Amino acid sequence: MHKKLYSNTQLVCQLQTKKQLPETECLNGVISLTKNGVLFQETIPRKRENRNGKLYEGTHVSIVRRKDGLYYPLLKAIKPTEDLDRSSLAFSIYSEISEALNHIE
Repeated sequence: MHKKLYSNTQLVCQLQTKKQLPETECLNGVISLTKNGVLFQETIPRKRENRNGKLYEGTHVSIVRRKDGLYYPLLKAIKPTEDLDRSSLAFSIYSEISEALNHIE
């Protein structure tokens, strides 16, 4: 790695935020050398893209819409117990999906 020291240079900072930065925090940006000195430009922080927005959140099922427009029902984890009534659970899941689809449309 090649290192070069620029002594007696003027540093100009272009920041996106106007708040005072704590000593323990860092900024992401680009440093460039100009004819007037050194310029630091803070990059614009990117917001996280919401991939699949939840349309319905229930006890057993949540439903999301994918980018292709289709609805995807997602089954939540079921804790297996000895007294688990499978037919009651299946009917509960069916009822919840039916209610969710009525709620969405």
